[in-house]
Amino acid sequence: PDLLALLRSEPFADRISRERSVDNLPTCGVFTATFDVRNWDTLEWGCGEDAEFRDLRQLFLRLDALQPVVERYLAHPRTWRPFVLNEARGWIRDGLHPRAITRDLPWGVPVPIPGWEDRRLYVWFDAVIGYLSASIEWSDRSGNPEAWRSWWQEAETRHRYYLGKDNAPFHAVWWPAILAGSDPTLHLPDDLVVNHYLTSG
Repeated sequence: PDLLALLRSEPFADRISRERSVDNLPTCGVFTATFDVRNWDTLEWGCGEDAEFRDLRQLFLRLDALQPVVERYLAHPRTWRPFVLNEARGWIRDGLHPRAITRDLPWGVPVPIPGWEDRRLYVWFDAVIGYLSASIEWSDRSGNPEAWRSWWQEAETRHRYYLGKDNAPFHAVWWPAILAGSDPTLHLPDDLVVNHYLTSG
């Protein structure tokens, strides 16, 4: 049978368009969002390579389930630069989708779950968690295992992140969702100081 015809058929296409996504193309690193396979011919891959279907087992961050939390978070007045807030609200307006947080790679941080040793954590899931995990590790090593809580669970704490514009969605949408989904007492980012690219010449 014609594979593309099957994928475009109902209800298979509805299910796969909700549950499958292409996060990047390994050859050139192009980032794409979830797509609807019924429109396969209109997809612009950007790499000049043929698409390949693979049946992969992945873990997903349920951003769709966390969308109400992120919406409330973004609704508070922010001092962020307009382009940062507009991009974050654009993600919300388009609707958040489950995103794969694992990769089928031989390198990277192993998934710490039995049976998932052949998968690695997606860097932007793992990287932002480093803010919190480094605080907890520092507390343990300093002999005061609860010290991290003063930075992460006290209302008067202020969190300010300095980053480039390509990292804005991960700090404005992913990181608040991860924190709120993990523990509602954790402090969400206050300020995102985001810069456009620096050029010289």
